[in-house]
Amino acid sequence: IAAWKRINDFIHTHTSTKMAIQLGHAGRKSKVSSQLISASALPFTAESIVPTEMTKEQMLEIKHQFVQSTKNAEAAGFDMIEIQAHHGFLLASFLSPLTNIRTDEYGGTIENRVKYPLEIVTAIRETFPNEKPISVRISATDWAENGISEEDVLYISSELKSVGVDIINVSTGNTVSNENPKTGRMWQVPFSDTIKNTAQIPTITAGTI
Repeated sequence: IAAWKRINDFIHTHTSTKMAIQLGHAGRKSKVSSQLISASALPFTAESIVPTEMTKEQMLEIKHQFVQSTKNAEAAGFDMIEIQAHHGFLLASFLSPLTNIRTDEYGGTIENRVKYPLEIVTAIRETFPNEKPISVRISATDWAENGISEEDVLYISSELKSVGVDIINVSTGNTVSNENPKTGRMWQVPFSDTIKNTAQIPTITAGTI
């Protein structure tokens, strides 16, 4: 907190620049040697460590950690938070049917798969000052068969908006290792455009622009 506050205070004193921080948990893509957690016990690659399916206790613990990180971000003087729910990281692993095969209330339909990310986002929004924006970064397609659908993504975006999210940062893929992305100039812009105009929420995107 102290190190970032020094940087943010300097920037705010000398410029009109706003500073944002990404908060996230890497889940099954964490670069550690053991004890990975994810929505389901599915490894990222055949060579990857098999994560354990998150328990309710772990889900609550991670939510508390996100809340504490939000308090730290506010104390450090950040103007915006972006939540990582993309690229197969922990929250993203709940959203995609390719990474979430749970049989409890957090698995199955998109209404169930979005529940835990919404719980996290809601807790962060309740903690971070209302006048400061929150963005959530998502993967709008998995680039893989039977992956997340456009209808899923639009539902996710609308639900995020309903709990106070201000911006959707639209990325794609990196959910599963056998993806087949269609890349090129401005290749992620159409996904961003669809979300912006259908869910009626501001969007950010990237990718060879």
